[in-house]
Amino acid sequence: MARLDGSIFFLNNAAQQLVGLSPERVASTTIADLFPPDEAAIVAAEILPTVRETGSWSGERMFRHFGTGELIPVLSSVIPVHGHDGALIGYGTVTRDLRERKQTEEQQRLLNKELGHRLKNVLTVVQSVAAQTLRQAPDLKAAGEALGDRLAALGDATNVLTAASWGAADLRALVVRALSPHGDIGTRFRLSGPDLTLQPQVGLAFALALHELATNAVKYGALSGPEGFVELNWQIDHGSNAGEPRFQLSWRETGGPEVQRPTRRGFGSTMIERSLRAYFRGQAEIRYPSAGVEIHLDGLLRDAAQPAE
Repeated sequence: MARLDGSIFFLNNAAQQLVGLSPERVASTTIADLFPPDEAAIVAAEILPTVRETGSWSGERMFRHFGTGELIPVLSSVIPVHGHDGALIGYGTVTRDLRERKQTEEQQRLLNKELGHRLKNVLTVVQSVAAQTLRQAPDLKAAGEALGDRLAALGDATNVLTAASWGAADLRALVVRALSPHGDIGTRFRLSGPDLTLQPQVGLAFALALHELATNAVKYGALSGPEGFVELNWQIDHGSNAGEPRFQLSWRETGGPEVQRPTRRGFGSTMIERSLRAYFRGQAEIRYPSAGVEIHLDGLLRDAAQPAE
C-alpha cells in the first residue's frame, strides 16, 4: 500500500522477497522504485490516473529486483484507498509473480515454432518419397503398395522422434524400429555400435533407407533364405592427428544368393547415394560383391549426430 505521493507504507513479506527488498528499506521506498524507469513513467502517467478516475486498474507490468536488477513480469490489480471521510488517501495493489507462466508460454511458443519446422521437413521428405516412388513404379498398384510401405516406415521413424520430443533420434531405437518387421533382431539382424543420437532429419532419411535395404534383403538378398543375415555396425572414429570425429556405418549381407549388380537404379540406391549423402554430408556408397550387398557411410560426426550434453 502507498500514499498519494507514492511513498510505500506497507509491503508484505512475499512482496519484499519478490523484489529483494529488506524490511528496513520499505519505509524509504516509493512506487516508482519498484519499476524500471520506463515502467515507472507509465505507472505515473497512465495507471494511477486511471485508478483515480475509474476506481481500478489491472494488467501486466514489469517489476525490478533491487539486488540483481532482474525484470520480473507481474500481474497487478490497483485500487484506490479512501479515508474515513471518503477522501482518496493512497493506493493498494495485489500483485502476482508471472515468471513461471511466462517461461511456460515461451517454451510453448518455441515448441510450436520447432514443431512447424519439423512438420515442413517431414512433408518435404514425403513429397520426395512419393515423387520417386511414382516415377520408378511399373504401375499404379505397385506404386500404391510401395508408397504405403514407405510412409509406414516414415511413420515409425517419426514415432521415435516424437518420443524424444523431436529433439533427436536414438540410433539403436531407430534401427530396431525400422528393421524388426523384416526379421529378428539379434539373429537375422546383428547390430553393434555405441549409443548415439542422430539429428532428426538424418534419422528420417536413415529410417527410410533401412526400410528399403531390409525390403530388398527379404526379397532378393540375404534374408530371402533361412541362413542369411545382415550385420549393421556403426562407430565413431576419432581419427589420428587430432582430426574431427567421424561417424561410420556399414551394412553387410551374408548367406544369401549370389549378388549381381542391378542394371537399374531403384529407390533404395537413390535414397542411399543421394539422400543419405546429403543428410550425412559425407560419403555414401553401395557395393555389390557376390557374397552380399554392402553399404558404407562415412561423414563428420557433427553433421550426423546431436552434440552430447
